[in-house]
Amino acid sequence: MSFKLHTIVKFDIKIRTLTGLHIGTAETAIRIGTLDRPIIRDPIGRIYIPGSTIKGALRSFMEKKLLLNDQIKDLILMDDDEVFKKYGRSKEEVLKNLGWKRSGKFTYYHECGETNCKICTIFGRASDRESVTPTRLYVNDAFIDLSDTVTINMVRDRIYEILGKSEEELENIRKKFEGRRIYEQIHDDDYIKIVREFPTEIKGENVIDRVTSRANPRFIERLPASVAFRFEMDFHVYENRDKELLKDVLEYLYELNNIPIGGSKSRGYGKIKVEAITTNGKRIEVTDKNSYSKWVNGIVEEIFKGISS
Repeated sequence: MSFKLHTIVKFDIKIRTLTGLHIGTAETAIRIGTLDRPIIRDPIGRIYIPGSTIKGALRSFMEKKLLLNDQIKDLILMDDDEVFKKYGRSKEEVLKNLGWKRSGKFTYYHECGETNCKICTIFGRASDRESVTPTRLYVNDAFIDLSDTVTINMVRDRIYEILGKSEEELENIRKKFEGRRIYEQIHDDDYIKIVREFPTEIKGENVIDRVTSRANPRFIERLPASVAFRFEMDFHVYENRDKELLKDVLEYLYELNNIPIGGSKSRGYGKIKVEAITTNGKRIEVTDKNSYSKWVNGIVEEIFKGISS
């Protein structure tokens, strides 16, 4: 089967942190005076949210909503002996035949060989599968948006130290980045200087041993609430059915408002809000689900006008 790429639809998406956000890994060696869990930065010190984090959150949510039926849920909770008695095969084999692979003790992700599977077509599947088809969705890393008033105000007190400019020039600095794509912003010298010094918070936590009551303190670096990020998302259109796939992606993109990202989600970290989406020169301020769904239907119709398989 051959696939002809008709067009690539580009989306510029603005999100905002509503609670402290931690994305990163522990230091390879803990030293006195260092953080237990610093946040992730790129090699030149820019704070960012990996595209894989956003895409993974979206994929996981869509898997649960579209594919995780009662049969799969029951299988996951059954022990290996129960599954073997019922199906004559191991749990791993049964779930694998249904398109699910283990990623943790009770967590699974979906990847099947069905060419009509929405999830695998949108997000991609392993290249060694015979039924592999082109991935439709590509999500780039998200970077801090310094054209946002609230975000640039977070460095108000340090702007002179960082750039050698007075506080009164803050609005001029913000306007410098206004209207520019996020990938035009992040290579600007002023942007790099500001983001490398962007204020983060250190949250102290205590893990209490329930037997000995011994405290084990740890210090986690977080990005504070109210920081705006922007990222670009591309959707590759190959055939007519991609119209429905794109509509699904955009509809479920709204659910990022309900899906925490990063670490320590169960302790209140990582809640975000989708604020605005721009594509085809049109922008929507995301407020409520109904108006957003109407925009999705209209913009998808516009994009696919004239596209034939």
